[in-house]
Amino acid sequence: MKAKTIIIGSIILASSAIAFGLMNNTRKFGQHQFACSVQTADVKYQNAIVNYRIPQVITSEEQLVVRIDGFSNKGVTKSVISKAQSIADFIPNYPSNWIKNCESVALKVKEEQEEWSSVGNSEQLTIEQKQMLEKASIGSVVEIEVKYLSENAATHVLEERSMNYKLVIEPHTKATFGNEEEEAIAYFKKNSFEFLMEEKYDVAERLQATFYVDEKGKAHLVEVTQETKNPKIDAHFVNLINEMPKWETAKDVAGKPVKQRFQLSIGGMNC
Repeated sequence: MKAKTIIIGSIILASSAIAFGLMNNTRKFGQHQFACSVQTADVKYQNAIVNYRIPQVITSEEQLVVRIDGFSNKGVTKSVISKAQSIADFIPNYPSNWIKNCESVALKVKEEQEEWSSVGNSEQLTIEQKQMLEKASIGSVVEIEVKYLSENAATHVLEERSMNYKLVIEPHTKATFGNEEEEAIAYFKKNSFEFLMEEKYDVAERLQATFYVDEKGKAHLVEVTQETKNPKIDAHFVNLINEMPKWETAKDVAGKPVKQRFQLSIGGMNC
């Protein structure tokens, strides 16, 4: 095993055995576009070609991709979801017109420490499902799985299929950080770029962390859901979240301050 490792390492280092590939893609997230450049090397070993991704060590702030979910309009407000009678009342563009043979609707609500689930047999919410949505708090994640029958165009046989949705219950007025998303992104870039250069951060690596902005405008880390290979980098961003300047708090429909959930994503972005 050690001999093979040495041989592969030698082949990788030998320039005559490496064919570099460069793929340039432009990814769009919300209103932002990021250029993704991935370098790979095709390494021939015995009778196989092994594709090896070459780490891209960060050299400029523009390479650092930062995304904060929670500023977008992909969620649903508490006032809307608590009054819902059908999943079509809170799922944007739900295709009621062509899902005619709905077999089941599984609803799951996830909060910080609790989780509830219930299954109905149609788009119309059951009493239990309505109660779940009524008691769900702002920041809860709602997952829906719809199972239905669809006719196979070739065989004309009805086949079971499924669609999955994931929404976050958002406040009536969202929390803001200065000039919203742009300023929050600038905060993380400004306070991490030099550190990431020192740590030779690979821009294709991804870090994801969930945090809440509480009723007093303070950001608190909840969980790191995806780690990088460098614990020091993970710890750095955890500290940045916890040390963020005060936010303008989110508010419910009555104007009362409430907490709001956000997800921070660093790097990666499927480049």
